[in-house]
Amino acid sequence: MGQRQYQQKVYLETFEKIRKIIQERNLQPGDRLPSERELTDLLHVGRSSVREALRAMELLGLIETRRGEGTFIVDFRKHQLVELLSSFVFQRENADHDILEVKRIIETSGIYKLVFNRTYIDISQWNEKYFDREKFFERILILTDNQLLLKIWYILSEFIRLLQFTNPIEKKNYIELLTAINSGNWDQALSIYMLYFDQAKPIQ
Repeated sequence: MGQRQYQQKVYLETFEKIRKIIQERNLQPGDRLPSERELTDLLHVGRSSVREALRAMELLGLIETRRGEGTFIVDFRKHQLVELLSSFVFQRENADHDILEVKRIIETSGIYKLVFNRTYIDISQWNEKYFDREKFFERILILTDNQLLLKIWYILSEFIRLLQFTNPIEKKNYIELLTAINSGNWDQALSIYMLYFDQAKPIQ
């Protein structure tokens, strides 16, 4: 296992351990979490791992940090868009696969909309930074001009960022997908996505 994958594994384990603490202590919205230092001692992990896991939870809208007071469980009813995701994270085992499947639906829906609308993407002008899986699909969804779809995708992506170990995707695979979109070939675009970009299938 490479260093990056090992760090992701530690973040994931830390995230799950904090989730279990919340469950076991039956912490409710407004309740205070143990401090970073306390969690470091409780979980026997590095402080940076605890900080990263807490950051992911805060970006998801699951907790909030109040300066000088500590970190608190958020009232999910104030965050309607993440309410369902929050319940999965805190209550359902193996929630990551469910979330990955929803993420797949959003991404393929974005591709379908571009194909259906005959959106042309100038591949020669495609910035190199977009040959990265998350930046690529962020750009695809921006092109759909559906802000709600994009917002939900952002939330799912942030959760998956620490949980998913993906195989590298070659630049040519991105170009193949863009070419299929430009040609208006939905079947081919979907096949390419499922072959190279589907995160919900087991990693080889």
